[in-house]
Amino acid sequence: MQRKDFQKRRHVASRETIDQAIAELKTAYDRVLAQKGLAIFASGHEVHGLIKEELDEFFDEVKKNGSTERKVAELLDIAVVALHGVASLHSGHIDW
Repeated sequence: MQRKDFQKRRHVASRETIDQAIAELKTAYDRVLAQKGLAIFASGHEVHGLIKEELDEFFDEVKKNGSTERKVAELLDIAVVALHGVASLHSGHIDW
């Protein structure tokens, strides 16, 4: 989305809410690393499959008008997979 599209919106995220979201992402990522370890993803297909699964779970929450807490949890799951995908790419140990 282009910057001008964001400027047309009535509400914007504050720096505080962005910092809060980043802190929540770090906490979620640290929790997953503690549970599953530091192993990198095997392929882009694995990353795609996991992001799709988490996206489907988020959409299920949207369709059933789930709580903000559940939607945030699902969005954090998507972000954790994406972040670990980036880390896996940067590791240089796999050819995607």
